[in-house]
Amino acid sequence: MTQNTIEKEEQSCISDQPLNSLENDHLESGTYANGLYNFILKAETPVTIGIQGGWGSGKTSLINMLKEKLHDDKEDKSICVFVNAWEHSLLQAQDGKAQVTISLLQGMLEEMARVLPDTIVLQKDGKTSTAREIFIDLKHFLVGGVIKTGVAALKTLGPGGLIASALLSRAGLVEPEQEKTTFPEPPSIAKTVRELRNKLAEAVRAVVKEGNDSPNRFVCFIDDLDRVPPETAVEILDVTKNIFDIEHCIFVLAIDYEVVVKGLAGKYGEKTPENEREFRQYFDKIIQIPFTMPLGAFQKQLHKLLTQCFEKLGYPKNLDADVLNNIRTAAMEATDGVPRSVKRIVNTLSLLQCISDKKRKGANDLEIYFIIISLHVNFPEICRRVTEAPAFTAWKIAELKKLWALPVNEMDLAQLAAYGEAFDEDWKQVVYCLCQQNSWLKSKAVSVSTLLSCLRTALQRNGNDSKALTNNQIEKLEEMLSDISVVSVEDTPKPLVDNSSVRTDQVTEFCQNLHKALIRDGRIAGLEPFAEGKYASGRRVHRPRTYEIRVKDSKLIQYVEFYWDPDEKNSFYITCYITEPKRNKKYFRENFKNNLKEKGITAGNDCCYCTFEEFKYDKFKNEDLNSYVNATVDLFRKTEKYRNSFG
Repeated sequence: MTQNTIEKEEQSCISDQPLNSLENDHLESGTYANGLYNFILKAETPVTIGIQGGWGSGKTSLINMLKEKLHDDKEDKSICVFVNAWEHSLLQAQDGKAQVTISLLQGMLEEMARVLPDTIVLQKDGKTSTAREIFIDLKHFLVGGVIKTGVAALKTLGPGGLIASALLSRAGLVEPEQEKTTFPEPPSIAKTVRELRNKLAEAVRAVVKEGNDSPNRFVCFIDDLDRVPPETAVEILDVTKNIFDIEHCIFVLAIDYEVVVKGLAGKYGEKTPENEREFRQYFDKIIQIPFTMPLGAFQKQLHKLLTQCFEKLGYPKNLDADVLNNIRTAAMEATDGVPRSVKRIVNTLSLLQCISDKKRKGANDLEIYFIIISLHVNFPEICRRVTEAPAFTAWKIAELKKLWALPVNEMDLAQLAAYGEAFDEDWKQVVYCLCQQNSWLKSKAVSVSTLLSCLRTALQRNGNDSKALTNNQIEKLEEMLSDISVVSVEDTPKPLVDNSSVRTDQVTEFCQNLHKALIRDGRIAGLEPFAEGKYASGRRVHRPRTYEIRVKDSKLIQYVEFYWDPDEKNSFYITCYITEPKRNKKYFRENFKNNLKEKGITAGNDCCYCTFEEFKYDKFKNEDLNSYVNATVDLFRKTEKYRNSFG
């Protein structure tokens, strides 16, 4: 097998499509499907069951399992009817709540007709018809009633109504000859709805009582209500409750309570502790039996889902328990255990490793990548900060407060001890402050801190167990962070460098990036923080460009200078200076300059310095920053001993 050959049993991604049956039910949702199934068999009708849960929590999978059980039960005679609210909302006008609701009602009646057996024959108005024909007639009654109501209402509006009627005619909703008809007062919409409900109740009763082989109930599923606009979802709930609240009908609705809250905002205002009861009362009126997706129970089975995903994608089997537990903890903190979100992380991981040809790396790389992607996908704001400063275990509020505009509240920081290990280190307090910049992140501060702790654990696995990351671990993290840019959904391509000004050109950009890289590297303590707007000044006649970074010191001024001379083949020199701030040149010359004997150290009357002149590079590519960082650190260490010895 060649390197590029993929084994048949391996996959490149895990489908996040809902489960269609109990097979592959690694989260053991079947237990809850069985309970709902038994409840439906014994329920007195009418009743509405609400399956609540956020995006990707498994509502559709649970519905599919429930449908399968009802269908496979040969003794039970339930008729399952399924419609998808989202499908009926597609291509509808943004404010077309009525259109979506009417379309869904039509779909419901069509589906009722489709699933009924041809053998059910009913007597209606002295005629013999199949049950299917009866329900198709109900659909036509619905459409005709709505059109007549709408056209008659438009006619009463005068000339504008005539134009609208002509448009309806051209669309095929009204016969052309109707345009000349004088309509009476508009029929009542309430009357149309009431007649439809009565006719539907009559038809359902007739079907159920027709004979021994007839169904004993209709179980109607409406899925993806939380994908339609919230106001439309509320409209659908109102109308279906009004029309289908009839004997022998059970409704199972997949809905997120928060969507209902948003849909009712126009009626009750924004939800507050004072009016929350009104929202709940509305929901309780529509939904008699609430069922919330059991994410807490799913979390206990999360390791099974992860193991199955990893094995399908060809990752190491029988992962070490500590590795799997750390991955599971990261998944929990990043996704709250939502299955679809977990699969998204796994699929992103698979794509990245396929691109970088690292698919066959070991369990530890799998662990680190999974946690980084969890951070990137779910907390991109924090991931950007880690990318800027990968030595995250060395973060300190004092050094980053200005750079990252941290909202530091000393009173809040003093109370962090109550959170235990979540914020018991300096870097974790930086995380806390970062999370205060965003209302959603504020509620996730503990999760973000725990996720980064998982990342530290993964980076230090089989290595040191100190609280600080080593240079090798930081380099590994930087390498993996660089891979995630190809899966970002929010980062836009960086614009071309503006060379029209020294404040924005390639030299300034390179120096700024090198400044940030030195801060991330952390080997030179006391470097001044990066500040937006700092640039490589100069560009005068016979004067090179320079970008200076000062180092904090109480005795001397020491700084690193990046020196670029376009007249010397784009030479780029790095210089480390130590200079005497008090202008005590005599003391400096006698006690410092005269003792400098180490090769490479040059001394003037009031300073000493060393220069690295090997970089003659005219493109300033950021991927070469590491070489410049190492050269800068080497130069700094040459002069550092003299700085420390100067009294």
